[in-house]
Amino acid sequence: MQPMRSSLTAGATVNSIGLLKLYLVSVSNLHVQVKQAHWNVKNLGSEPLNIMFGKIAAEIAFLANRIEEYAIGFGIANTPRDADVTRRHFLNLHPRGISDAQYFAFAIYGALAVFSQSMRHASGHALEFGDPETANLFAEVSGAIEDLTRILEAHITST
Repeated sequence: MQPMRSSLTAGATVNSIGLLKLYLVSVSNLHVQVKQAHWNVKNLGSEPLNIMFGKIAAEIAFLANRIEEYAIGFGIANTPRDADVTRRHFLNLHPRGISDAQYFAFAIYGALAVFSQSMRHASGHALEFGDPETANLFAEVSGAIEDLTRILEAHITST
């Protein structure tokens, strides 16, 4: 695949590719965590939380697709799996064997908040090295994740 032509400097392009690879892996990790919580709370009999996690997982999959489509323009084909980037993702996995639906709600809430905050920082970094388009994408994704965080927070505080 040929990368699209860009008005970015070589340094900005390299930095953008690095950020995009990191966030492709991290958003995929976030999606897996939410899907895992979705399946686990269904088994725990928490139907409302199960439905909410299903909707959150679908939105995260949509956002992951947005990042991936954008990354393809830089010549990054598919979600990167190189060992360096995969080791650098920043989301903690929740432990196995949890049997409390509220635990999953708090764990996913925390993962969403960390991811959103990190996306805001990445947006700032992209601006600093001269890539406003990547900065806009990251800001858009951060805002969407913040919306999901607020929805989940409302559920947590109402139970």
